[in-house]
Amino acid sequence: MIFFYKKSFKKILIYLSLGFLFMIVNANITLSDDNEQKFSQLPTDQAQLIFDWQDIDDFWFRNQGSHGKKSTVQVNAMPFAEALEIQTISEPSYDHYLRLSLDTPTSLKQDDIILISFYARTTQPNTDGVGYIGVNLQRSSDPWTAHMDWPLAVETEWQRYYVPFSVQVRRGFGAEIIPSIPSGGDSKTFAVGEVRFGLKFGYKPQTIQIADLKGVNYGSDLPGEKLPYTSMKNTADAVILSKELSDTHSSSSWTPVILDNAKTGANYLPDFSYAGYHFGEDSPPDNDTGWQVLNVTDFGAVPNDGSDDTASIRNALTQAESINGPVILKFPAGKFEINEILFVKCNNLIMRGAGSNVNGTILKVEHPMAQMQKPPQILEQEQEIKQDNMKTDKGDYYSPFSWFGGVIWIEPSEQTPAEIITKVSGTSQRGSHTATVNSTDNLEVGQVVQIRWYDQDDDNSILPHIFNCEESNLPEGFGKSLSYPPQVRQIVTIESIDGNSVTFKEPINHDIRTEWKPQIRRVGFVKEVGLEGFKIEFPQSVYAGHHNEEGYNAVYMYRAINSWVRNVEIVNSDSGIIIDNSKNITIKNVVIRGRGGHYSLMARDSDQVLFRDFEITAGSLHTPSFNTYCRTSVYTHGKISDAQLDQHNGMNHQNLWDDLELDSWLGGLWVHGGSASDIPTHGAFNVAWNLRFNPQQNTPARANDILDGPSAYLVGLTSSAPLMFRYGPNAYFEGFNKLNIAIPSLYEYQLNLRTGSQAIAAKPAATTNPDGDNALEVLFFNQLPDALNAQITAFEWNLGTSTKPNGALISTEKQFKHIFPASGVYHVWLRVKSNNNWSDWEMVKIALEGVIQPQAPSAPTNLRIEQ
Repeated sequence: MIFFYKKSFKKILIYLSLGFLFMIVNANITLSDDNEQKFSQLPTDQAQLIFDWQDIDDFWFRNQGSHGKKSTVQVNAMPFAEALEIQTISEPSYDHYLRLSLDTPTSLKQDDIILISFYARTTQPNTDGVGYIGVNLQRSSDPWTAHMDWPLAVETEWQRYYVPFSVQVRRGFGAEIIPSIPSGGDSKTFAVGEVRFGLKFGYKPQTIQIADLKGVNYGSDLPGEKLPYTSMKNTADAVILSKELSDTHSSSSWTPVILDNAKTGANYLPDFSYAGYHFGEDSPPDNDTGWQVLNVTDFGAVPNDGSDDTASIRNALTQAESINGPVILKFPAGKFEINEILFVKCNNLIMRGAGSNVNGTILKVEHPMAQMQKPPQILEQEQEIKQDNMKTDKGDYYSPFSWFGGVIWIEPSEQTPAEIITKVSGTSQRGSHTATVNSTDNLEVGQVVQIRWYDQDDDNSILPHIFNCEESNLPEGFGKSLSYPPQVRQIVTIESIDGNSVTFKEPINHDIRTEWKPQIRRVGFVKEVGLEGFKIEFPQSVYAGHHNEEGYNAVYMYRAINSWVRNVEIVNSDSGIIIDNSKNITIKNVVIRGRGGHYSLMARDSDQVLFRDFEITAGSLHTPSFNTYCRTSVYTHGKISDAQLDQHNGMNHQNLWDDLELDSWLGGLWVHGGSASDIPTHGAFNVAWNLRFNPQQNTPARANDILDGPSAYLVGLTSSAPLMFRYGPNAYFEGFNKLNIAIPSLYEYQLNLRTGSQAIAAKPAATTNPDGDNALEVLFFNQLPDALNAQITAFEWNLGTSTKPNGALISTEKQFKHIFPASGVYHVWLRVKSNNNWSDWEMVKIALEGVIQPQAPSAPTNLRIEQ
């Protein structure tokens, strides 16, 4: 919806959550049959009328004439004599383009419970056989925040509809900065006119009649179960799933059926195991062996002196680029001042700081890129924006820093022209590794190339393939802006050549068909570039707003391969890390905090980018993002506050949300951005696997719908409070609110299958209470075959946060007992040593309460022991 991304977040946001309890079992709605009784028993002494039917003249009707019209009609044999009739003539681009709205004439405050009620019927159903009304509340000014939208299916007979909300107010994005307070009130109050109520009618052609419309504020003391409600209903293209977590709680583990379906070919499931540095088969270098070491202090950079260090660091980078061989550019602990962009343009270069903690290396950036010297790339972006007349709602040209550039800017020194090397002549199915080409004269083993698919015929038959939908099932405008060639592309690595048959390392994302004129083109990258051990700190400033960003962007990586960012903390950014036109990148142990902005983490037009072991507490607009044309990339083992999981239109497809903890979420969850001309939200086979929602409120939560996201897989999603959303078309649901999934990470599972590595399952055993009070003793042990156990020469167990160990070593034994001082949630980390190499740190989370057995780990530790 356009107000999710045509907005600024300078002001306080309103979150609207449901104030009632309901259940849906096996996708069948259990409707309440006592709404009228509940309505009659509602208290009147504490009720405040916000608006009623008599105020209908105060409502304004958006887009009357262009997409619809309203009129008054007479009604017989009902408690009212007339009704308002809304006729939708043509379906607009967004459902809110045809809307009846009113700025509330009363103030609202935190936890107020509001009940919207009205009678409605459809006299002309749409093609689904019903009518639709969307109920929403939002800010009445920029930001046009609407975090509660409630779709209702309206029948042909009169029925009273009830929609309760509770008002939730949050003080801006991020924990460290409060942008502003709404005019006329404090941080817990919305003044008169600051909130807008709306009924949306921008659906397929239909005629709806409504009457006796009321909005009543019952204050904050009314229990949610006393409120009447009307549930959403299933539609032809989506299902509604929501249950209480306890309904399907089970101590036994379960394995998703989709894994067997994928093996038999019943479902196509992408293989995400190729994501990351060197296809996830290797880790970036940890030591200095074979690398020449330079220190920025030898070039004049002095930490903690308050002077600009940009020139000195640039000189060090220039020296590194002149060296024929791998170079580590070291930064000691302390604070370095950066006032201009730092470009990294050579292969085999690591910028290594002393760590991202308080005693590590801080890159302090006081000014945004808008105040720095603009490189040619930015000037070119600005010119394109003006040529395309890309403007914000306020009439300003878009900022190029909205999606482009960073203070640390990694790209090749020269851009390789994407010239055609050869054309593909044979056929093969998606998921295969082999293609037949016209000529292999310009191909060689190990070469990285790009496959492009061109469907220039009138039938545009490639779109149903990309979306895994028959063209007759594609909504109007579905993918049409993407009909220009090439429709889709993929970067692949040549593993072997046999005659005219070429085998690629990774699977091919799409069928190879001659009618789609596939071709292979040359591409170029900067490679083996790493950024690690830094805190990148921007000043505490007010976010300038969507598409008005000033350029507080930390890291931008363009046309890079087998590169990485790890152990980095970014504070107060417009965008944290942007990966663009790159391949096999690992972003690991990254923390994004402070005030929010546009993107936290984002991958665009890239293949096999791996984001893992990250924590995001800065509530950005898109946090995190699979952006335009992103393919086979992964977010895994992460924790996200105020999640706004973004699938950014523009043919992003075959991406994986995996093993994520989504805390402090209210009402967003699926929030896509992108141009309206680039719909749908995503292509086929995006996967959400083992996502754990922990909404702040205890009442049921309403997530945004995705009704134009075809053939998605949603497996093992759980919520600590009842959760509702619709997803389609052709979505696959399995294990909704079912605990103890046996495969907590699809990425790790597929990687272990492909590489033949084994896993250690580390988990706590029963607790005891040796000291009384809340002290808890936990027995830790590993489950490992004896043959593999013999290979391990050392164990290390640490305590830490949800994203990293903190160095508090608690044991070096395979099995041990540890006493925790009190009940609570603990993150215990384990790594093992085999063949003189340490594995990566892996975390197991336990929750301890009294002397009760610990909960099952949120994600069993998987430590790969290479054979």
